[in-house]
Amino acid sequence: MTTSYQQTPPPSPPQSYQQPPPYQPVSPQSPPQYQSAYQPKQLPINLNPLTFSKGKKIALLGSILLIIGGFLPWATYKSWFGYEYSYGGSSYVIGLSILAIILLFIDELITKNIKEIKLCYIGIGILGLGGLALLNTIWAFVEIAFWSSIFWGALRASPGVGLYLSLIASLILMLGGFVRYRETR
Repeated sequence: MTTSYQQTPPPSPPQSYQQPPPYQPVSPQSPPQYQSAYQPKQLPINLNPLTFSKGKKIALLGSILLIIGGFLPWATYKSWFGYEYSYGGSSYVIGLSILAIILLFIDELITKNIKEIKLCYIGIGILGLGGLALLNTIWAFVEIAFWSSIFWGALRASPGVGLYLSLIASLILMLGGFVRYRETR
């Protein structure tokens, strides 16, 4: 009596252990499953300035000018003794303009994730940030007038180019926020 041994093929490995298909370069003749795997991911934030709306362009211009004006000298003080001091810009204004830029670029991202927020509220927020920057620049003009009038003219203060640029830029930022609100209302 002889026993016969039957050879059975080994079991195939589970799907998770199988090797991926070999690499094939993407060409126009390649099947579509290989073409879609190598496409770049699209960002959820629109960074193409050609597709910006008019309000977004105006507000972005105002924010950039506000940052530049924040670094330029806001005032120059001169005393009787010939001492001259240049007062730099405001970090508060620079922070407000950076916050406005962030709001400009994440508006679509916010509205996709939170359905209750509308784009017009972001326009109102940009308008408010421009208003706060305007109040800060007006307050700087008041301070310059105060320091010019104190000590019977012993200290002369004059506004600098950065203060004028920040005043104009905050008005431009407010205009951009208003236009953005009107576009998305």
